Amino acid sequence: MTKKTNREAFLKESENHVGYQARINKVSTYGDLVGHPERDWNGSFIDVIARTVGLNLPSHVHTAAALSYYFQRGMTHVRPKPGDIVFFSFSNGEPQGMPHVGIVTDVEHFSKHGMFQTIEAQTSNGTPKGSAANDGVYRRNRYVYEVLAFARPNFKRTFPKKQDAAAHPDPGKLPTKPSVKSSIIIPGLKHPCVITVQLALGIAVGLRGAKRGEWDHKTAAAFANFQRRIGYIGSSVNGIPDLPSLERLSLETGNFFITIP
Repeated sequence: MTKKTNREAFLKESENHVGYQARINKVSTYGDLVGHPERDWNGSFIDVIARTVGLNLPSHVHTAAALSYYFQRGMTHVRPKPGDIVFFSFSNGEPQGMPHVGIVTDVEHFSKHGMFQTIEAQTSNGTPKGSAANDGVYRRNRYVYEVLAFARPNFKRTFPKKQDAAAHPDPGKLPTKPSVKSSIIIPGLKHPCVITVQLALGIAVGLRGAKRGEWDHKTAAAFANFQRRIGYIGSSVNGIPDLPSLERLSLETGNFFITIP
């Protein structure tokens, strides 16, 4: 038996959720799991699927930010493949709201008819007699004229197997990497631990030109960029680490441990 690829695992996990329906007022489990229960949850669904199978993808909670991430890295395509993330020209909310997103599952009829199949969250079932409420996870038939872009994730990016060990070293062992206190960083701070975080930001989002060892505006902007990528929105994107975002940076880069006072 051949080992299932990350792309196949991603698709299979999405299939397991088909038929899910949101709770009253369209509140979903997916929004709860990513920490944004009050927002549109079609992007949260993709984040939950990715995390379940261990994929380290950018957050899709703010779908416009996710689309920008893929565009900037040349990861968008005009012809889809199963496993691609599709960004649509319509939204679930206001007319000028964030693009709706889904997961491409089948492209057999794309070349001839411009049609492809998806699994989407926060959508209706698309049948004439079905509910028109965007309150579930369903398979849909879509057409290329509805699409802004097809984005192809890097399915080789996965989280470390032992996430807790990466973030918090065994207190009985000497750490082999630098450690960063979870509550120490404030704007303008000059400290050796800032260098550690700056090096990690260089790996994660390409930080360049910052003042070494100082939490300056370039470092804060880079950390804000990282916060957006992992799903922070609104006032949460402040360029200052909190424990969850610092843990995520530690896990993604493997450059440092976190110590909690």
